[in-house]
Amino acid sequence: MQLNLSPFQIYLLGANAASLVLHTIDYWIFQRTGRELISHSFLSLLTAAGGAAGTLLAFALWDRKTVKDNAWWHVNAAAFFLIWCVVVCFVYVTPFRMDALVSSLQRSHTVLLAYLAGINLVTLVAFGMDKARAADRKWRIPEATLLGLSLLGGSIGGLVGMRAFNHKVRSPQFAYGLPVTLVANAAIVLFLLNAGLA
Repeated sequence: MQLNLSPFQIYLLGANAASLVLHTIDYWIFQRTGRELISHSFLSLLTAAGGAAGTLLAFALWDRKTVKDNAWWHVNAAAFFLIWCVVVCFVYVTPFRMDALVSSLQRSHTVLLAYLAGINLVTLVAFGMDKARAADRKWRIPEATLLGLSLLGGSIGGLVGMRAFNHKVRSPQFAYGLPVTLVANAAIVLFLLNAGLA
């Protein structure tokens, strides 16, 4: 049986296989030696370059629990996975058409706008509450929750919260992670509008 894969499909399969294998090797080495064998910058680039599904599969196999040390990795992989899902949908499901997008923008999007306003407000409030709790040395909102809210559509609220409350601005997982979640949010909205689903 011969598979007729396009170059794009071969590329995505290769990127995800490489990502799964390299994350697995890095995880096993780290568990035995406490040292990273493969640069996390390289693994992040591989995830961004199409290997997000392989990265998520590696996390599902070896590193399931989201804690402070890996929250950014998990959310970053999920954000890039969503971005690549949108790319695949544009290639194979509903090709991007400017006329479809313009036509969609002329309709009411009350539900989508209400959802985005709500999730961004919740995310902004969560950032403010976490900053207040940090100042009072009380129980904090987990980073995975803050990043997850951003990934679910609240990235603008997260970015505004970071700046307005001067909170998490020096934290790389937020300084780099929130812009990635913003791109993922924008890609999903663009696809929904283009496909007439919103």
